Amino acid sequence: MHFLVGKAETLPLRGLFDAVAFCNSIHLLEDGAKERAIQEVARVLRPGGLFAFNTTFYSGAYPHDTKRVYYTMMKNALATLSTEIPGRRKTAGSVAMRWLSADEYAGMVQAAGLRVLRVHERQVMLTQASLEAISSYREFAQGALRAVSEDVGAASRALVSSVRPSFKQLGIARLPRNWLEVVARKE
Repeated sequence: MHFLVGKAETLPLRGLFDAVAFCNSIHLLEDGAKERAIQEVARVLRPGGLFAFNTTFYSGAYPHDTKRVYYTMMKNALATLSTEIPGRRKTAGSVAMRWLSADEYAGMVQAAGLRVLRVHERQVMLTQASLEAISSYREFAQGALRAVSEDVGAASRALVSSVRPSFKQLGIARLPRNWLEVVARKE
């Protein structure tokens, strides 16, 4: 087995592959890079090869009735952050937070010459522990709290520390979240 390091939008690969999987990270690519990455996948797939990806950061990720939970979390995290870093600056946000729709992702796959076999949204239940883990990700903190590089660690800590009190305040034990799964084939 060999491991190669490279960028998704310029795969350092030659030859054809039976399958390519992109696991819950396509949303981290900047605008334009998502399209290039999918085109690269199409380039390296053999005819009949499969491409699959998923994301929990897309425009349909939050079920309607969950917005109050995220609002409460952000409010609690910002209160914590304002005491930890007085006068904190805001930036324009993270590229990871530009969320596309299921139709936009399917359109990119089709534009790359792949046939979409399945676009599926399913709901999973997040526990406090799983939401704390998600909240600890640097990119999530950058997007959710528009943290600048010098305070992203503090933003992550504030988000993590906001989960438990938010769940308690709202009287919930789990939080629904939608996942998008896309499967395509090279004809």
